[in-house]
Amino acid sequence: MIPKKFDLDYCKDALLRRKWYLIIPFVLLFSSGIIYAVTTPKIYKADTVILVQRQQVPSSYVRSNITTSLRDRINTIQQQVTSRTNLEGLIKRLGLYASKDPSEQEATMQDKVERMRRDIEIHLHRSAAFSISFTGTDPRKVAEIANALASNFIDEHLKVREEQSIGTTRFLESELARVETTLSEKEAALTAYKKQHMGGLPEDLDTNLRIMEQLNQKVSSLEQRLDEARTQKIMLEQQIVNLKDSAAFVSVDEQDIFASEDVTDGSGQLYKLREQLKALRLSYTDNYPDVVKVKKIIKQIEENQEQEEAQGPLETPSSEGGDSIMTAQQEVFEFQLASLRKTIRDLQSEKARIEKQIGSLKERINDTPNRKLTLISLQRDYNTIKGQYDSLLGKKLQSELAENLEKRQKGEQFIILDPARAPEKPFSPNIPRIILMTLLGALAASFGLAFTVEYLDESFRDFSDLAEFLQIPVLALIPWLQTTTEVRRRHRLKVFAYCLSGCLLVAVCIGVFLWLNGDLQGLVQRIRSLV
Repeated sequence: MIPKKFDLDYCKDALLRRKWYLIIPFVLLFSSGIIYAVTTPKIYKADTVILVQRQQVPSSYVRSNITTSLRDRINTIQQQVTSRTNLEGLIKRLGLYASKDPSEQEATMQDKVERMRRDIEIHLHRSAAFSISFTGTDPRKVAEIANALASNFIDEHLKVREEQSIGTTRFLESELARVETTLSEKEAALTAYKKQHMGGLPEDLDTNLRIMEQLNQKVSSLEQRLDEARTQKIMLEQQIVNLKDSAAFVSVDEQDIFASEDVTDGSGQLYKLREQLKALRLSYTDNYPDVVKVKKIIKQIEENQEQEEAQGPLETPSSEGGDSIMTAQQEVFEFQLASLRKTIRDLQSEKARIEKQIGSLKERINDTPNRKLTLISLQRDYNTIKGQYDSLLGKKLQSELAENLEKRQKGEQFIILDPARAPEKPFSPNIPRIILMTLLGALAASFGLAFTVEYLDESFRDFSDLAEFLQIPVLALIPWLQTTTEVRRRHRLKVFAYCLSGCLLVAVCIGVFLWLNGDLQGLVQRIRSLV
C-alpha cells in the first residue's frame, strides 16, 4: 500500500520493487514501435508547383469572360481531372497498384480509383500559385504521376476557359438576336404610328398653331372681302332695278329732257365705268375678259358723246340713242353683277376650304395630348429595347475579343513553375517522430503500470507501516527466509528477463540497420511469403 508519507526514498524503493513492471512493458512497447516504424512501407510524395499567369493583354483593353475565383476554378478542374475516366487511364498506363500483395490484387478498379483520389492533394498558396502532390510507394512513378496530373490540369484549364468563353459568346448572340427581333417590331410600330399621324405629332404642335393662326387671318380677310362684295352686289342690283323702272316711264315727248339729262347721266355713268376699270386692273391684267369688256363699253360711250357734240346742241337726240345708252348702262351693271357673284362664290369656296383646313388642324391639335401619351409609351419601349440591344451588342463584341484571346492562349494560363522530381526521402513514415512518440508512450505506460500495481498492493512493506496502521508498537521483526529452490527460480526468471530484453534490443537494432540500408522491405516480403 502507498503510505501517507510519500517521499523520495519510498519512490526509489518502489521503483526497485516494481522494476519488472517498468522494464518489460517499456521494452515491449518500444520494440513494437520500432518494428512498426521500420516495417511500415515507405510512402513517397512528389509536388508540382503551378504558377497562375495573368492574361497578357491588359484587362482594361479586353475583359475576360471568366469571372469565377481561382479557388472555384481549381475545384472545378480538380473534379474533371480526378474523374474516373482520367484516373483509369493513368492507372492502366502507368501500372499503378499492381503489387503482389493479395489484398491489392483483389482490389477492383473502383477501389483503385478511390485510393488514387485519396493520394492526390491540391494546395492553394497565398500567391498566384498552387501545388499538386501525389503519394505512393514508388518514387519514380510518384513524380511521373504528379507531372501527368499537372499536365492534365493545364489542358483542362485551357479547355474549360475556352468552352466558357465560347458559351458566353453564343449566349450573347442568341439574346442579341431575340432583342433585335423585338427592337425591329418596336421600331416598325413607332414608324407606322408616325406615318399614320404625320403632321399631328407633338413636335408639330407649334407649327400647327402658327398655320391655324394664319388661316384664321385669311378667313377674317375673306369675310371682309365677302361683306364688301355683297354690299356692292346689293347696290348693283338696286341700280339695275332703278334703271329698268326709269326706262319704262320715259316717253317720246320727254326726249329733250332725256337728251339733256342723258348727257349728265352718261357722264356720271362713264365716271363709274372708269372707276370700275381701275378696280379690275388692280386684280387682273388688261387682257382679262372683264377688263376688255369694260374698256369696250367705255369706248362706245365716249364715241356716242363725241357724236352728240359734233351734231351740236340744237340737234335733238332720238329716243333710240337714249335707249342705247340705257341698254349699255344695264349691260355694264349686269356684267359687274355677274363678276361680283363669281367673286363671292370664289371667296365662299376659298373660305370653306380654309375652314375645312382649320377644322382638320383643330382635330390634330385636340388629339395631340393623346398621341403624345401613345408616342411616349412607344418611344419608351423602343428606347428600353434599344438600350438593351446596344448593351448586348457591346457585350457580344467584348465577348468575341475575349474568345479570341482564349483561342490564341493570351488569357490566364497555368505554367509549371517547379516540376515534380523523384523524391529521395520517404514522406512517411517519419521514423524520428515515431521513435520519439513510442519512447514517450512506453515510458508513460510502464510508469503508469508500476504506479497502478503499487497503488493496488495493500501489503505492508515496513514495520512502520504496520505500526501506523494498527496503532500499536512493534516488538520484533522476523526476516524473510528463502529456500534454495526459491533462490534458483528467482535467478532463472532474472536471466530469462535479461535475455528477452537483450533479444528485443538486438532485433530492434538489426531492423533499424536494415531499414537504413534499404533491405528491410525485402526481408519483410520474404518473411510474409514464408508465413
